[in-house]
Amino acid sequence: IMPKFRVSLFSLALMLAVLILLSSFAGAEVFAARQRFTDVPPSAWHFSYIENLAERKVVSGFGSSGEFKPDNNVQRQHVCKMIVLAAGLPYAGKQARFPDVDKNSEMSPYIAALQERAVVGGFSDGRFRPRNNVTRAEASIMIAKAFGIRSAGASGSLKDVSGHWAETQIRILASNGIVKGYADGRFRPWEPVTRAQLSKMITVAMAVAGVQKAEAY
Repeated sequence: IMPKFRVSLFSLALMLAVLILLSSFAGAEVFAARQRFTDVPPSAWHFSYIENLAERKVVSGFGSSGEFKPDNNVQRQHVCKMIVLAAGLPYAGKQARFPDVDKNSEMSPYIAALQERAVVGGFSDGRFRPRNNVTRAEASIMIAKAFGIRSAGASGSLKDVSGHWAETQIRILASNGIVKGYADGRFRPWEPVTRAQLSKMITVAMAVAGVQKAEAY
């Protein structure tokens, strides 16, 4: 069990890391709340997370509409791209080995990068189903594995994850403040993750991974 003082130090370091991460992408502009997307106002809870990833070219908007569509669901192939870019994993020239993923497609290298690391795999029929929407549980597994996140101790009370196949990864992320439950105490692992939720999860995971890597030295 991690001593209380170490948990407090970790929490402080994490908060500082998140603040540095969010402020570094735009310098003083972050305080001016510059709005990039028409549907992501500075008052939105997900504003800083989305702006951070957009500045790092991890995410982008839709066409010429200027919209981010934060409440949209996210396909498996797009989650792979976001995670690979955010984690800084090598992907150039790689080809996914799934029968339903064109080896020469835009998303193939990102899928392949995670496939090589056993972060993602196929279904029982061998297919990857790149256009399937990703659930909150699936996103938790992918992020925990890709960023190599370790448990920080207690994960709080999440009423609906006990016995779930993704319980370990969900609790690892919860212990680090990367995910939280809803007001009713449930995590809702089977619900599709939204673009806004995923942006927060990835941004905080970047900060946590940085802190944990520093602690290892």
